[in-house]
Amino acid sequence: MFKKTNLFVVITLFYAMQSPSFAVGFDVIQQQKMQNEINTLKSVVVEMDERIKQLEREKTGKAKLGEASSNEVKNDPKFEPNWRDKNAWAMIKEGMSTEKVKSILGRPVRVDDLGNGHQKFVYQGDVIGLGMVSGNIEFYENRVYEIHSPNF
Repeated sequence: MFKKTNLFVVITLFYAMQSPSFAVGFDVIQQQKMQNEINTLKSVVVEMDERIKQLEREKTGKAKLGEASSNEVKNDPKFEPNWRDKNAWAMIKEGMSTEKVKSILGRPVRVDDLGNGHQKFVYQGDVIGLGMVSGNIEFYENRVYEIHSPNF
């Protein structure tokens, strides 16, 4: 009986080693290596995506969150607030403060108090080749909520 049991164990082990389940240990190691490579590639893609976004912001003159920071505007020796510049209008975003808008576009020609925390900055004047042009920005509690860019 003891020999039959030993023989049974040996035969069972032999077939077990031949089965796909024996290779599970090897497969686990391979899967771990592949998962490490996948994680590395994912991190590279995330870094590249962030770099692309940064380059796009730099190209369009916009900083983090899609707007130029006041430090960038103030520290650029070539920058002068100019409402007649189409690129300056592109920098204006909803939620910006009145001071931020002034730092980008300059002082408005007129400020209309619309009551209840609403006001409007009006920019108008002659633009070479276009004649009289105007645009305005509406604020609620000193934050941009509506932008009417001039037609350049």
